[in-house]
Amino acid sequence: MEYTKEQLSRIWMQCAPMGAWNKLREWTKHLGGPEQVWDLFNPDFYPMLDENAYAYLADSRASRCAQTLYQLKALNAIPLFLGDVHYPALLSHISDPPDVLFCQGKLPPDSAPAIAIVGSRSATRYGLSQARRIGRELAQKGVTVISGLARGIDAAAHEGALEGGGRTIAVLGSGIGDIYPPENKNLAARIVNSGGAILSEI
Repeated sequence: MEYTKEQLSRIWMQCAPMGAWNKLREWTKHLGGPEQVWDLFNPDFYPMLDENAYAYLADSRASRCAQTLYQLKALNAIPLFLGDVHYPALLSHISDPPDVLFCQGKLPPDSAPAIAIVGSRSATRYGLSQARRIGRELAQKGVTVISGLARGIDAAAHEGALEGGGRTIAVLGSGIGDIYPPENKNLAARIVNSGGAILSEI
């Protein structure tokens, strides 16, 4: 996939270390957009960032985000840009939507019914069985089950949706190339292979 300079600049900023996000957003507002920050980024920015953040931004910009793009290609994943037709419509209406989402797999149409099931990582046996049952029954009725791939209730809900032959989506706090917890890597693969998706901001 070929990316425009404007798209590369948005990926570059989205993948910046978390501590740099707020400062980058300030510069974006002041300078006019991610592409302007990309163009003007230089050693004068060093005092405003910690060493790791500056090194990442400088290296990634110089290589035109090569490492991130390589990882996306290896995972058969794509970036979804705010404002584009494939970006989740409801998410775009929240107060501070991510400018870029990274997606492995396939998202359902915006019109498809969906429900989130989340809960304790140290759930009771009853809680796990109920999350699994609810996920399965919703999936059998054509409802997409959304959860976070975490241990406990989240994983049980995903498993139930898969058992029901439906679609499920995992929204990660870690990156799509950094599945956490590691014991759920196989579950993540099954989600994608069954027609669902893995989503992350990083």
